[in-house]
Amino acid sequence: MTDLLSNRQYNIEICTACGEPVIGSCECECGGTVVAFGDKFKLSDNAIVCDCGNSELIMVMHMNMANCHMYNYKCPKCFNLIGIQSKKSEDDDY
Repeated sequence: MTDLLSNRQYNIEICTACGEPVIGSCECECGGTVVAFGDKFKLSDNAIVCDCGNSELIMVMHMNMANCHMYNYKCPKCFNLIGIQSKKSEDDDY
């Protein structure tokens, strides 16, 4: 995923269901519909954990896009940003 403001490519973009890399989509080949992206995080026991060890993230932004929802979370310990895209379900009307 590329940050549109800085044209920066994120190093990590993975499906939260299977842990496999996903490129440019909010849906994985495994059927997972949630993709996490950023630079300094990992998946541990189906939870997103910042590289500083914190798993209690604070949502700082939500965008409702055409085919998915995008959320940005901030780690309150080190201020690292982690993004999450989730595919909209067919009954989503917003």
